[in-house]
Amino acid sequence: MRMTRFSHCIFALLGCSLIFLLAACGGTSVNPPPTSSPTTAVTPGKTATPVPTITTQPVPPVQTSCPPQGSVRAAVTAPLALGKDPNIVYLVTEYNLSNTQNETGTPTSTLKRYDVTTGAKTEIVKIPGVTIDSPQVSADGQWILFVTLADHSNELQMVRMDGQGLQTLYCLQNGRISNALWASNQQKVLFSASAAPNGFSGLYVANIANGTIEQVLKPVSSSPLGSVAVIPITWLDNTRVYVSFSNFPIAPEDRIGLLDTSRGTQTVSDLTTVYQQTLGTPFNYPCYDADSSYDATMLYISQCSGISAPNCSGSCALGTREGPTTIFTETATGGSKQTFLTNQSLGIAAIRAVTGNTLLLQVDTFSENHTVDSSQNGLWKVNADGSGLTRLTTDAKGIITSLCQFSQNPWSNVSRDGSMYAFETYNEVYPTTFTLVFGQMSGGNPQTLASITGTHLEMVGWTTM
Repeated sequence: MRMTRFSHCIFALLGCSLIFLLAACGGTSVNPPPTSSPTTAVTPGKTATPVPTITTQPVPPVQTSCPPQGSVRAAVTAPLALGKDPNIVYLVTEYNLSNTQNETGTPTSTLKRYDVTTGAKTEIVKIPGVTIDSPQVSADGQWILFVTLADHSNELQMVRMDGQGLQTLYCLQNGRISNALWASNQQKVLFSASAAPNGFSGLYVANIANGTIEQVLKPVSSSPLGSVAVIPITWLDNTRVYVSFSNFPIAPEDRIGLLDTSRGTQTVSDLTTVYQQTLGTPFNYPCYDADSSYDATMLYISQCSGISAPNCSGSCALGTREGPTTIFTETATGGSKQTFLTNQSLGIAAIRAVTGNTLLLQVDTFSENHTVDSSQNGLWKVNADGSGLTRLTTDAKGIITSLCQFSQNPWSNVSRDGSMYAFETYNEVYPTTFTLVFGQMSGGNPQTLASITGTHLEMVGWTTM
């Protein structure tokens, strides 16, 4: 049971929050820029500048009922003074039946946080009868955005880090909201919508500051098999977002495009292609990953060998990730590729730019067709100039490491000061055991935050409290 999820999420700049503009229920609030500490505001390429001290204020009255179909309710916000202790935000999904391998039974979903300094665990919000998807911590560290999935309705919701202000911003009846990505200005949410029997029905941007919604990409059916799905990866800035797609409806996404949401409704043909996987056929395992650089000037792309791996002989369709792997860089909008790093033994599953100087690598070498050397699996780091490749963790046999599956922000996987990392692991046998782990970027033995069999544990992000 290999539970990979290609729901890549937002990249944004770190910076401290400005005071939210309070609004009445249904009104708008001006969201603050990203924060990296309670006392400084950071803009790429600029010096940090002091910002006013934040004072916690109660959240005005909010609504959890669905707004009218097709409409967006503007977010109601109030500032929360953050502390200095690093906190890991994570998702717990429980089922009332034993067959959790197939996720059957009535779920109960809980968002929690763990104080790394004190060891205290705090329940932020607990919602019975739903599955939470796409949870992500805001750029300022004060809010969590997420989607609740129920039988006949999907709801876009948010809650403050202290549990106040749970509110419903948008509902989709008899359809599916997936791959939601929150922009760093905390005003725009991009998401994919789908509805039976037609599947993918487009990408939409909900502006939760002014309560509007717009379709930014519509499906084009080019085959009896259906439409080409376009999957959001991560925001480049507050208007452009990287997406993955293919040129065939049921093929794995083998290319990356740049979608400019300011241009109104578009189709796949309007995307700027910035990368295309170089495998022999579109049906091979999608053996690549990508992330925007910390300062949003470059795109990092890791490309593993797939069917051209030494042991494959061209027969490893849909089931192989192994070395040699090459990491390329190119400008954020595409162009000529520059080799950043080549490694003969690592099958890199995920690459994340987590600080201005450091990339985090998730290594997961595996094959469903032949024996591979998985002894290098785990987390690694490398300097932003390609030097200093260093192993941080080692996967035990049968254990799979996964970075945050919901978003690609620096704070999705690494603490706000860049000193610690966190990730989840699970085994591939039933009953599945899920474990949350954290450690120091400088090295040393990682520590277990929580481990449980049957109940799902998933990494969401970091804040300070």
